Amino acid sequence: MSCACRATLLLGAVMQASPESHAEAEDRVAFDMHEAWCALMGHEEHGPCMKHRVMQELRDADDSQIGERMALIDEQVSQERGEAQSWEMHDWWCGGKEASEAVAGSALRRYCDGWAEH
Repeated sequence: MSCACRATLLLGAVMQASPESHAEAEDRVAFDMHEAWCALMGHEEHGPCMKHRVMQELRDADDSQIGERMALIDEQVSQERGEAQSWEMHDWWCGGKEASEAVAGSALRRYCDGWAEH
């Protein structure tokens, strides 16, 4: 097989994998954001932090177990308050120096640009 043919096949494989790779990379950004925000003093009882903890604890659980735990959190933190906390977390993360200096097309830039469109 010629070099050009191998390069074309490799490029095709990369392009097909890109959407999934982008999604996985953006999931990592969201995970890192939650980890950093939720580690700050006073945030452990924020709705997004409690839900993040549940998702980590019950990673391999079935949907009904996760749903039950999420419902308990929803009883503790109103939807309005949880949304406000989520906005605050995203504004903090995407308004930081690292995000503002992120390279165009990077997972961090894509994630924050997507958030800005909300």
